[in-house]
Amino acid sequence: MAATQRLSCSMRNVASRSPSSARLFSTTRPTRVVHSITSSSSFSSLLSSQTTKPAIIDFTATWCPPCKVIGPVFAKLSDQAVFKDTVDFYKVDVDEVPEVAQQCGVRAMPTFVVFEGGEKKGEMVGADPGGLQRLVEKHAKKQ
Repeated sequence: MAATQRLSCSMRNVASRSPSSARLFSTTRPTRVVHSITSSSSFSSLLSSQTTKPAIIDFTATWCPPCKVIGPVFAKLSDQAVFKDTVDFYKVDVDEVPEVAQQCGVRAMPTFVVFEGGEKKGEMVGADPGGLQRLVEKHAKKQ
């Protein structure tokens, strides 16, 4: 009962404050940077212009439940300060750009492929958050 009274008291205190000081959450959004590859020409441009930073590409599909689970994890990794300047993050919808998925040998979703210097250097298939973290850490360039 005391906990209930404390809760209602604290809610009254919040309600009595001005609207700007009564916020219980932050309104700032993360600056996640996952670029979409929407054509085979943009994929070719990425590979030909890639110099020092590795690119990790998430091959995904809108209908794929495991992709929906791992997608936010991939986006969150792209927002981590340690990876912002060391890895580029991309995604490809395999139904929108099937030729890119075929060119990369993607047979299941989700598949994460690492390219460095225009060459395929790593791959992970499946929605394993720990495995994805290790893949990104392994290929991140230390500056």
